[in-house]
Amino acid sequence: EELGRLPVRMNMRWRVEGVERIPAHGPVLLASNHISYFDPIAIGYLADRAGRRVRFLAKAELFEKRFMAAVLRKMGQIRIERGSGDIGALDRATAALRAGECVHVFPEGTISDEFEPMAGKTGLARLAKTAGVDVLPVGLWGTHRVIPPGEQKPERWRTPIVIVVGEPIPVAPDANPREATDR
Repeated sequence: EELGRLPVRMNMRWRVEGVERIPAHGPVLLASNHISYFDPIAIGYLADRAGRRVRFLAKAELFEKRFMAAVLRKMGQIRIERGSGDIGALDRATAALRAGECVHVFPEGTISDEFEPMAGKTGLARLAKTAGVDVLPVGLWGTHRVIPPGEQKPERWRTPIVIVVGEPIPVAPDANPREATDR
């Protein structure tokens, strides 16, 4: 674990704002944009800076290879069948939040094409409502340069990466999931 932290810390130029908004203890639900396969590493770095360990809702396809599945399970990641209304994954994420853990969701459910925001899936709002927690929005930029989409050449050394944690967004128990997700 520590071996992985050093290269990530040294080889990027990190600018992190709002890390103090992530509580040291208790449940926290992070939600960020998704522009690169490097995003989970950036969110992991953010959580580490806040003294937290993060659990991701990870697409089921990542669990298809035996080695990768074993690593993801060991790390406590939550398998989700995208586009299926996977209630079991939301139940597992709710249990993690109720146990005081830090959970992360990519509301769009996939990497954004051409960095244009897509409509988020309502699972984020349903999870926040069920667990009774606010959503901490996180903006990522620069991760697309480390592992770029398509055929672009990566910039792996000293790449500037910006992570901004916004103000908590409350999701009321009676909130409309579509409106809450859009907010």
